[in-house]
Amino acid sequence: MKKILLSAVAVMATVFATQAQCSVSYTAIQDTVTREWTVNINRSDPTTTVHFDWGDSYYVAGGDTVLTHTYNNGASYIACVNIVNSANNCWASYCDTLTSLGFPSTCTVSYTSMQDTVTGEWTVNINSSNSNASVSFDWGDSFLTYTSSGGSITHTYSTNGAYQACVSISDSVTNCYATFCDSIVVGSSVLTPPPASGCNASFYMYKDSSIADTWNLALSAIDSSATLTFSWGDSTISTITASNLAGFGHAYANAGVYTVCLTVAIDSTCSNTYCDTLSAYRLNGAVKYLNVKPAPSTITALNKALPKKLTVSLVPNPATSTFTINGVNANEIANVQIMDLAGKTLLNTRNTTLTISDLNAGMYLVNVTTTNGVSTISKLIKE
Repeated sequence: MKKILLSAVAVMATVFATQAQCSVSYTAIQDTVTREWTVNINRSDPTTTVHFDWGDSYYVAGGDTVLTHTYNNGASYIACVNIVNSANNCWASYCDTLTSLGFPSTCTVSYTSMQDTVTGEWTVNINSSNSNASVSFDWGDSFLTYTSSGGSITHTYSTNGAYQACVSISDSVTNCYATFCDSIVVGSSVLTPPPASGCNASFYMYKDSSIADTWNLALSAIDSSATLTFSWGDSTISTITASNLAGFGHAYANAGVYTVCLTVAIDSTCSNTYCDTLSAYRLNGAVKYLNVKPAPSTITALNKALPKKLTVSLVPNPATSTFTINGVNANEIANVQIMDLAGKTLLNTRNTTLTISDLNAGMYLVNVTTTNGVSTISKLIKE
């Protein structure tokens, strides 16, 4: 039986006692098949009464130190244990966060998008495995579309930029809940006319080949007096001058796909903005870090110092039994890794054509790494 061991880092632990030896804590494990949690309580006084609050309005009390519970939904819960023995003047409590896996969904959803180059209107074609599910589409600009049939929907953005657009389907009768997100880039992210010298905000991101769980953001040549404002895509904004970039970066606390935007400004003489999307997935619980790399002094040095951006496509996508990786030669591939959305590795290979008939329907991540250390993560839909 597969088990997940909860991180030992407690988000809150408060002890109320007049005796130092009165203490309590617990460890928790979730069964990844049944989704049941098992909690083992460690208490310094075995005569105390145990009160355990699972954080979802479910509460138990008694003398048991091994408890089980199954949450209805996949989410994070603050679960607290309290022990009490008034005769020994013992009161103690301990809390931790239980991040519970949800029950597998019975459906999948994805979409493709295209813009009318004349009218500027975007058309999204929704592909849902459940024709009875309710559909909601978040265009990423505070505009939502609701439909009961899926199919095609349209929208016109009021301003250019990069938007994170998500489609969600739900059907409580068949336990169907699924979400798919992708980027929609409207117009050019780089301002026109071309930016003044030293004021170019364009950048690209690539995985660091020597530092685990770290990506690098490679800047263009920027004047040392310029002010750089980074919008990291997780509601965090940082401002720094170009001359102080040594050791500068940003850590992502959660898994996700983030749209990173940079604005470069030099007094009132110029301002330039550029956006790109980073797949910052937390693999094996580690925090993904984005390290900002100042540009070398010349464009020639920049081209030599930084690896080229890797762009691949997965065909077909969605796929049922096999798919092929296009955009890279077979002899250039160091590894192809298929992961689930939790970061668990399901397959490692060097083949460009992969068989996925044994995978369950849903969304997966395909991480392609070349022999020179450049990698890219693409989303794959398995039908």
